[in-house]
Amino acid sequence: MATITYAPPPGPPPHLIQYAPPPGPPPQMYAPPPGPPPQMPVYAPPIECKSTEDLAAYIRASLPLLASQGWLSLPLPPALESLYSALFAASSSYFALPPDTPDKTKYAAPSGTGASDEGFADLVGEKALITIRRAGPAGTPAPLRDATEAAWAATGEVFLQAMHDIAEGLELSELDAFDEMSKEAKGMPERGAPRAASLLRLFRYVRPESASSEGSEAKGGAGGKGKAESASSPRHTKTSASSRSSWVPRRAWTRATPRGGGSASRTHPLSRRRKS
Repeated sequence: MATITYAPPPGPPPHLIQYAPPPGPPPQMYAPPPGPPPQMPVYAPPIECKSTEDLAAYIRASLPLLASQGWLSLPLPPALESLYSALFAASSSYFALPPDTPDKTKYAAPSGTGASDEGFADLVGEKALITIRRAGPAGTPAPLRDATEAAWAATGEVFLQAMHDIAEGLELSELDAFDEMSKEAKGMPERGAPRAASLLRLFRYVRPESASSEGSEAKGGAGGKGKAESASSPRHTKTSASSRSSWVPRRAWTRATPRGGGSASRTHPLSRRRKS
């Protein structure tokens, strides 16, 4: 019986094919260090900034910390601290105005969930707040206008400088790469412009008194109109108002004397009211 012989396919066997090595020297291989990898700290103290004038260098040196934890504490320049102090003083005077003043009623915020969207809102027994998004008479009450615009502009300068330092740390060719999304940092929008996405919100919290404090006491003579004095926390001024419109802290003990005399009733706000 004849045997048929076949010629092998041209070329070397597949497993013997030689490929040229990649260009350049071979990479060096290092053994990993012993033990588990170090954990990234949740918080690390910021690098000391001895001078607020060198804020840019401080931000650049702290970029790894900013990248790891997502935020960075910034020392405030003295000029910015002064502007914030002026803003807080103006807000204190504004919140002390009567509820029916035009600077509050004209800028009243919508009720419900829109109370913190824009404008002034007074949540009785909890806090008063005002949210500002626009400059000028259209969005800012007169007592707050100058201090608000000055603090907004100065804060925007610090913000833009931080964005430029981040762009430099990322080795971007243009340091103003993020300016397009930070236009509101250059100044508050004027009347007629779209409402700003950025906002400035000021609060004044009502600090309820403890049950052992004096609370408020109403005084009235026979046939006279009673007046209520509400004791306030050390940061608030003692106020006096008519008994019909007086406000009593939610958690304070209250004591009321009816008009024309009579017995006084003492109740605790957490207990149920008893019918007289």
